[in-house]
Amino acid sequence: MKTRDTKFLRGPNCCIDSDKVFRVMTGPYSLTTYKNLDHIAQSMKSQVFRAYDFGSPNANIGVYQNSEPPTYHLQQVPNTIPLFVVYGGHDRLSTPTDVDYFVSQLSTVPEVLFHPLYAHLDFIFSRSLGLDINLPLLTFIGKNSNYKE
Repeated sequence: MKTRDTKFLRGPNCCIDSDKVFRVMTGPYSLTTYKNLDHIAQSMKSQVFRAYDFGSPNANIGVYQNSEPPTYHLQQVPNTIPLFVVYGGHDRLSTPTDVDYFVSQLSTVPEVLFHPLYAHLDFIFSRSLGLDINLPLLTFIGKNSNYKE
């Protein structure tokens, strides 16, 4: 995969570590699966946040016991669960508008980390991922390590 092939979809990355990209792309790992990409496309097309649609009522019934995939009701996420939301200003798959809407649907106020220069793949391949994202995430986990439902 060449990074320019999907730039129109994921946004302009700011901090890519090309050595890390090469190791992942030439190794035994896969960034995603066809099903994940299809699910993203379904969500974008339908503008509904729901489980994967297997393409036919019978296939959906086999998995969900319903002809339609279930919708995720974010307001039903318990407000006792600590949530950490991370997003970037250049991410075209999780835009700031989409993240704002997502957060507004929750029954709790999550801790939010916004990185204005990050696009989608920066959250995997950034040279400064450790300081920009991982350190705040680990701090959050540490603060919430005594969580009990």
